[in-house]
Amino acid sequence: MSQSAPGARYVVALPARNEALRLPGALDALDAAAAHTRAGVCVMVLANGCEDATAEVARAFGRGARHARVAVREVDLPDGQRHAGGARRAAVAAARARFGAGSRDLLLTTDADCRLDGRALAHADAAFAGGAAMVLARIDCAPDPWEPGDPAGIAWGTPGVLWRHKVRQLVETLRTGVPASPLIHDDYGAAGIAVRPDAYDRLGGFAPMASDEDRMLVAGADETGLAVDRGSGMAVTALTRARGRAAGGMADAIARNAALASAGAPCLVERADLTLARVARAPCHAAAFARDVAGWERAEAATAKLGAVIARYGQAGAA
Repeated sequence: MSQSAPGARYVVALPARNEALRLPGALDALDAAAAHTRAGVCVMVLANGCEDATAEVARAFGRGARHARVAVREVDLPDGQRHAGGARRAAVAAARARFGAGSRDLLLTTDADCRLDGRALAHADAAFAGGAAMVLARIDCAPDPWEPGDPAGIAWGTPGVLWRHKVRQLVETLRTGVPASPLIHDDYGAAGIAVRPDAYDRLGGFAPMASDEDRMLVAGADETGLAVDRGSGMAVTALTRARGRAAGGMADAIARNAALASAGAPCLVERADLTLARVARAPCHAAAFARDVAGWERAEAATAKLGAVIARYGQAGAA
Protein backbone atom coordinates (compact mmCIF):
# COMPACT_ATOMS: atom_id res chain seq x y z
CA MET A 1 0.00 0.00 0.00
CA SER A 2 1.24 3.45 -0.91
CA GLN A 3 2.04 6.04 1.72
CA SER A 4 -0.08 8.93 0.45
CA ALA A 5 -0.88 11.65 2.94
CA PRO A 6 -4.18 10.97 4.71
CA GLY A 7 -6.92 13.12 3.23
CA ALA A 8 -5.18 13.59 -0.11
CA ARG A 9 -7.12 12.83 -3.28
CA TYR A 10 -6.62 12.25 -6.97
CA VAL A 11 -9.11 14.48 -8.76
CA VAL A 12 -9.49 12.78 -12.12
CA ALA A 13 -10.66 14.53 -15.30
CA LEU A 14 -11.93 12.12 -17.95
CA PRO A 15 -13.45 13.72 -21.08
CA ALA A 16 -15.61 11.36 -23.16
CA ARG A 17 -17.57 11.67 -26.39
CA ASN A 18 -19.67 8.69 -27.48
CA GLU A 19 -17.58 6.25 -25.45
CA ALA A 20 -20.23 3.97 -23.96
CA LEU A 21 -18.36 0.86 -25.15
CA ARG A 22 -14.88 1.76 -23.91
CA LEU A 23 -15.66 3.82 -20.81
CA PRO A 24 -16.38 0.89 -18.45
CA GLY A 25 -12.85 -0.43 -18.98
CA ALA A 26 -11.32 2.95 -18.15
CA LEU A 27 -13.43 3.34 -15.01
CA ASP A 28 -12.79 -0.23 -13.89
CA ALA A 29 -9.03 0.36 -14.19
CA LEU A 30 -9.27 3.58 -12.18
CA ASP A 31 -11.33 1.83 -9.52
CA ALA A 32 -8.75 -0.97 -9.28
CA ALA A 33 -5.83 1.49 -9.10
CA ALA A 34 -7.63 3.36 -6.31
CA ALA A 35 -7.31 0.26 -4.14
CA HIS A 36 -3.51 0.69 -4.05
CA THR A 37 -3.33 4.26 -2.76
CA ARG A 38 -4.34 5.80 0.54
CA ALA A 39 -5.44 8.87 -1.41
CA GLY A 40 -9.09 9.17 -2.32
CA VAL A 41 -9.93 8.93 -6.01
CA CYS A 42 -12.67 11.17 -7.39
CA VAL A 43 -13.49 10.84 -11.10
CA MET A 44 -15.35 13.39 -13.21
CA VAL A 45 -16.63 12.03 -16.51
CA LEU A 46 -17.30 14.97 -18.81
CA ALA A 47 -19.78 13.59 -21.33
CA ASN A 48 -19.36 16.11 -24.13
CA GLY A 49 -21.94 16.20 -26.92
CA CYS A 50 -22.67 12.49 -26.58
CA GLU A 51 -25.23 10.77 -28.76
CA ASP A 52 -24.95 7.42 -27.00
CA ALA A 53 -25.26 6.14 -23.43
CA THR A 54 -21.87 7.44 -22.20
CA ALA A 55 -23.39 9.41 -19.30
CA GLU A 56 -25.72 6.58 -18.28
CA VAL A 57 -22.87 4.06 -18.35
CA ALA A 58 -20.73 6.32 -16.14
CA ARG A 59 -23.54 6.83 -13.62
CA ALA A 60 -24.24 3.09 -13.45
CA PHE A 61 -20.58 2.35 -12.88
CA GLY A 62 -20.42 4.97 -10.13
CA ARG A 63 -23.22 3.28 -8.23
CA GLY A 64 -21.21 0.05 -8.07
CA ALA A 65 -17.66 1.39 -7.78
CA ARG A 66 -15.75 -0.07 -4.82
CA HIS A 67 -12.91 2.40 -4.33
CA ALA A 68 -13.47 5.52 -6.47
CA ARG A 69 -16.17 8.16 -6.49
CA VAL A 70 -17.58 8.81 -9.95
CA ALA A 71 -19.51 11.90 -11.00
CA VAL A 72 -20.87 12.84 -14.42
CA ARG A 73 -21.44 16.15 -16.10
CA GLU A 74 -23.16 16.34 -19.47
CA VAL A 75 -22.19 19.29 -21.65
CA ASP A 76 -22.24 20.38 -25.25
CA LEU A 77 -19.19 22.58 -25.65
CA PRO A 78 -19.40 25.53 -28.05
CA ASP A 79 -17.64 25.43 -31.41
CA GLY A 80 -14.50 27.15 -30.17
CA GLN A 81 -14.01 24.52 -27.45
CA ARG A 82 -15.27 21.38 -29.21
CA HIS A 83 -11.88 19.75 -29.59
CA ALA A 84 -9.34 17.77 -27.55
CA GLY A 85 -7.80 20.70 -25.68
CA GLY A 86 -11.15 22.38 -25.02
CA ALA A 87 -12.73 19.19 -23.72
CA ARG A 88 -9.77 18.31 -21.50
CA ARG A 89 -9.57 21.81 -20.06
CA ALA A 90 -13.33 21.75 -19.40
CA ALA A 91 -13.06 18.31 -17.79
CA VAL A 92 -10.41 19.54 -15.35
CA ALA A 93 -12.53 22.59 -14.52
CA ALA A 94 -15.60 20.42 -13.97
CA ALA A 95 -13.67 18.01 -11.75
CA ARG A 96 -12.35 20.84 -9.59
CA ALA A 97 -15.78 22.48 -9.39
CA ARG A 98 -17.35 19.22 -8.26
CA PHE A 99 -14.67 17.89 -5.91
CA GLY A 100 -12.43 20.88 -5.20
CA ALA A 101 -8.64 20.55 -5.27
CA GLY A 102 -6.78 21.38 -2.09
CA SER A 103 -3.05 21.79 -1.58
CA ARG A 104 -2.61 18.07 -0.83
CA ASP A 105 -4.69 16.94 -3.80
CA LEU A 106 -3.43 15.94 -7.23
CA LEU A 107 -5.01 16.38 -10.65
CA LEU A 108 -5.00 13.42 -13.00
CA THR A 109 -6.17 13.21 -16.58
CA THR A 110 -6.83 10.13 -18.69
CA ASP A 111 -9.15 9.04 -21.50
CA ALA A 112 -12.07 6.69 -22.01
CA ASP A 113 -10.02 4.45 -24.30
CA CYS A 114 -7.16 4.12 -21.80
CA ARG A 115 -6.57 1.67 -18.98
CA LEU A 116 -4.51 2.84 -15.99
CA ASP A 117 -2.18 0.19 -14.62
CA GLY A 118 -3.22 -1.24 -11.27
CA ARG A 119 -0.14 0.15 -9.49
CA ALA A 120 -0.12 3.45 -11.38
CA LEU A 121 -1.35 5.62 -8.53
CA ALA A 122 0.94 3.92 -6.02
CA HIS A 123 3.90 4.75 -8.26
CA ALA A 124 2.66 8.32 -8.64
CA ASP A 125 2.33 8.61 -4.86
CA ALA A 126 6.02 7.81 -4.45
CA ALA A 127 7.02 10.30 -7.16
CA PHE A 128 5.05 13.13 -5.59
CA ALA A 129 6.39 12.25 -2.15
CA GLY A 130 9.84 12.62 -3.68
CA GLY A 131 9.14 16.19 -4.78
CA ALA A 132 7.66 15.85 -8.27
CA ALA A 133 5.31 18.55 -9.52
CA MET A 134 4.17 16.44 -12.47
CA VAL A 135 4.26 12.70 -13.14
CA LEU A 136 4.01 11.31 -16.66
CA ALA A 137 2.80 7.78 -17.29
CA ARG A 138 4.55 5.47 -19.72
CA ILE A 139 2.05 4.76 -22.49
CA ASP A 140 1.72 1.19 -23.70
CA CYS A 141 -0.53 0.20 -26.61
CA ALA A 142 -3.08 -2.55 -27.13
CA PRO A 143 -5.45 -3.16 -30.07
CA ASP A 144 -8.91 -1.69 -29.64
CA PRO A 145 -11.32 -4.65 -29.33
CA TRP A 146 -14.08 -2.94 -31.30
CA GLU A 147 -12.19 -1.18 -34.08
CA PRO A 148 -8.46 -1.91 -34.07
CA GLY A 149 -6.11 0.45 -35.84
CA ASP A 150 -3.80 -0.80 -38.58
CA PRO A 151 -0.94 -2.68 -36.85
CA ALA A 152 1.37 -1.57 -39.66
CA GLY A 153 1.05 1.98 -38.37
CA ILE A 154 2.21 0.95 -34.90
CA ALA A 155 5.12 -1.07 -36.28
CA TRP A 156 6.26 1.74 -38.57
CA GLY A 157 6.37 4.36 -35.80
CA THR A 158 7.82 2.19 -33.03
CA PRO A 159 11.53 2.75 -33.81
CA GLY A 160 11.11 6.51 -33.53
CA VAL A 161 9.37 6.17 -30.17
CA LEU A 162 12.08 3.86 -28.84
CA TRP A 163 14.76 6.22 -30.07
CA ARG A 164 13.13 9.16 -28.29
CA HIS A 165 13.01 7.18 -25.04
CA LYS A 166 16.70 6.27 -25.37
CA VAL A 167 17.74 9.86 -25.98
CA ARG A 168 15.73 11.09 -22.97
CA GLN A 169 17.35 8.39 -20.84
CA LEU A 170 20.80 9.39 -22.05
CA VAL A 171 20.34 13.11 -21.51
CA GLU A 172 18.95 12.71 -18.00
CA THR A 173 21.75 10.33 -17.05
CA LEU A 174 24.37 12.73 -18.34
CA ARG A 175 22.67 15.70 -16.72
CA THR A 176 22.45 14.14 -13.27
CA GLY A 177 25.52 11.92 -13.47
CA VAL A 178 23.46 8.98 -12.18
CA PRO A 179 21.98 6.22 -14.37
CA ALA A 180 18.23 6.53 -14.03
CA SER A 181 16.32 3.58 -12.61
CA PRO A 182 13.64 2.67 -13.47
CA LEU A 183 14.15 3.65 -17.10
CA ILE A 184 13.04 7.13 -18.09
CA HIS A 185 10.56 7.40 -20.95
CA ASP A 186 9.61 10.35 -23.10
CA ASP A 187 5.83 9.88 -23.29
CA TYR A 188 3.76 12.96 -22.54
CA GLY A 189 0.20 11.99 -23.46
CA ALA A 190 -2.87 13.11 -21.55
CA ALA A 191 -3.70 9.41 -21.30
CA GLY A 192 -1.76 9.66 -18.04
CA ILE A 193 -0.64 12.99 -16.62
CA ALA A 194 -0.77 13.71 -12.89
CA VAL A 195 0.07 17.20 -11.68
CA ARG A 196 -0.15 19.31 -8.55
CA PRO A 197 -2.97 21.88 -8.84
CA ASP A 198 -0.66 24.83 -8.19
CA ALA A 199 1.67 23.66 -10.96
CA TYR A 200 -1.27 23.19 -13.33
CA ASP A 201 -2.46 26.72 -12.62
CA ARG A 202 1.04 28.15 -12.96
CA LEU A 203 1.25 26.60 -16.44
CA GLY A 204 -2.15 27.97 -17.44
CA GLY A 205 -3.75 24.54 -17.66
CA PHE A 206 -4.41 22.59 -20.83
CA ALA A 207 -4.44 24.95 -23.79
CA PRO A 208 -7.81 25.10 -25.61
CA MET A 209 -6.35 23.82 -28.89
CA ALA A 210 -7.40 21.10 -31.32
CA SER A 211 -4.46 18.82 -30.50
CA ASP A 212 -1.13 18.68 -28.63
CA GLU A 213 -2.59 20.26 -25.50
CA ASP A 214 -0.76 17.58 -23.52
CA ARG A 215 2.55 18.21 -25.26
CA MET A 216 2.25 21.94 -24.57
CA LEU A 217 1.56 21.43 -20.86
CA VAL A 218 4.58 19.13 -20.44
CA ALA A 219 6.81 21.42 -22.50
CA GLY A 220 5.78 24.33 -20.28
CA ALA A 221 6.68 22.33 -17.17
CA ASP A 222 10.12 21.51 -18.58
CA GLU A 223 10.77 25.07 -19.70
CA THR A 224 9.85 26.56 -16.34
CA GLY A 225 12.00 24.07 -14.43
CA LEU A 226 9.22 22.17 -12.67
CA ALA A 227 10.16 18.72 -11.42
CA VAL A 228 8.72 16.32 -14.00
CA ASP A 229 8.98 12.62 -13.15
CA ARG A 230 9.30 10.34 -16.19
CA GLY A 231 10.52 7.22 -14.42
CA SER A 232 8.14 6.49 -11.55
CA GLY A 233 6.77 3.30 -13.09
CA MET A 234 3.33 4.85 -13.56
CA ALA A 235 1.86 3.31 -16.72
CA VAL A 236 -1.30 3.36 -18.82
CA THR A 237 -2.45 1.31 -21.80
CA ALA A 238 -4.03 3.15 -24.73
CA LEU A 239 -6.28 1.32 -27.18
CA THR A 240 -5.07 1.76 -30.75
CA ARG A 241 -8.27 2.43 -32.66
CA ALA A 242 -9.00 3.08 -36.31
CA ARG A 243 -11.07 6.18 -35.66
CA GLY A 244 -10.32 8.40 -32.69
CA ARG A 245 -12.27 11.26 -31.18
CA ALA A 246 -9.58 13.94 -31.50
CA ALA A 247 -8.25 15.35 -34.75
CA GLY A 248 -4.50 14.87 -34.84
CA GLY A 249 -4.61 12.25 -32.10
CA MET A 250 -3.23 8.71 -31.93
CA ALA A 251 -5.69 7.24 -34.43
CA ASP A 252 -4.71 9.83 -37.04
CA ALA A 253 -1.02 9.21 -36.37
CA ILE A 254 -1.43 5.45 -36.77
CA ALA A 255 -3.35 5.89 -40.03
CA ARG A 256 -0.69 8.24 -41.35
CA ASN A 257 2.09 5.84 -40.36
CA ALA A 258 0.27 2.92 -41.98
CA ALA A 259 0.01 4.87 -45.24
CA LEU A 260 3.74 5.63 -45.13
CA ALA A 261 4.53 2.00 -44.39
CA SER A 262 2.43 0.80 -47.35
CA ALA A 263 4.27 3.28 -49.58
CA GLY A 264 7.61 1.87 -48.46
CA ALA A 265 8.73 5.10 -46.80
CA PRO A 266 11.56 4.69 -44.26
CA CYS A 267 10.88 5.66 -40.66
CA LEU A 268 13.75 8.07 -40.25
CA VAL A 269 15.30 8.53 -36.85
CA GLU A 270 17.04 11.76 -36.06
CA ARG A 271 20.81 11.60 -35.86
CA ALA A 272 21.88 11.10 -32.25
CA ASP A 273 24.08 14.15 -31.90
CA LEU A 274 21.44 16.41 -33.44
CA THR A 275 18.78 15.06 -31.11
CA LEU A 276 20.97 15.53 -28.07
CA ALA A 277 21.85 19.08 -29.07
CA ARG A 278 18.18 19.91 -29.60
CA VAL A 279 17.08 18.45 -26.26
CA ALA A 280 19.98 20.05 -24.41
CA ARG A 281 18.95 23.48 -25.68
CA ALA A 282 15.82 23.26 -23.54
CA PRO A 283 16.30 25.61 -20.55
CA CYS A 284 16.02 22.85 -17.97
CA HIS A 285 18.91 20.96 -19.59
CA ALA A 286 21.01 23.83 -20.91
CA ALA A 287 21.60 25.20 -17.41
CA ALA A 288 22.96 21.87 -16.23
CA PHE A 289 25.37 21.59 -19.17
CA ALA A 290 26.49 25.18 -18.67
CA ARG A 291 27.56 24.31 -15.13
CA ASP A 292 29.47 21.27 -16.36
CA VAL A 293 31.32 21.90 -19.62
CA ALA A 294 32.74 18.39 -19.50
CA GLY A 295 29.18 17.16 -19.76
CA TRP A 296 29.24 17.97 -23.45
CA GLU A 297 32.29 15.76 -23.94
CA ARG A 298 30.59 12.87 -22.16
CA ALA A 299 27.43 13.48 -24.14
CA GLU A 300 29.21 13.43 -27.47
CA ALA A 301 31.05 10.23 -26.61
CA ALA A 302 27.91 8.50 -25.38
CA THR A 303 25.70 9.53 -28.30
CA ALA A 304 28.30 8.29 -30.78
CA LYS A 305 27.72 4.79 -29.39
CA LEU A 306 23.97 5.09 -29.89
CA GLY A 307 24.34 5.17 -33.67
CA ALA A 308 23.93 1.38 -33.62
CA VAL A 309 20.32 1.81 -32.51
CA ILE A 310 19.38 3.00 -36.00
CA ALA A 311 20.89 -0.08 -37.61
CA ARG A 312 19.33 -2.35 -34.99
CA TYR A 313 15.85 -1.27 -36.00
CA GLY A 314 16.62 -1.37 -39.69
CA GLN A 315 16.64 2.35 -40.22
CA ALA A 316 18.12 3.88 -43.34
CA GLY A 317 19.41 7.44 -43.33
CA ALA A 318 19.13 10.21 -40.79
CA ALA A 319 16.85 13.22 -40.48
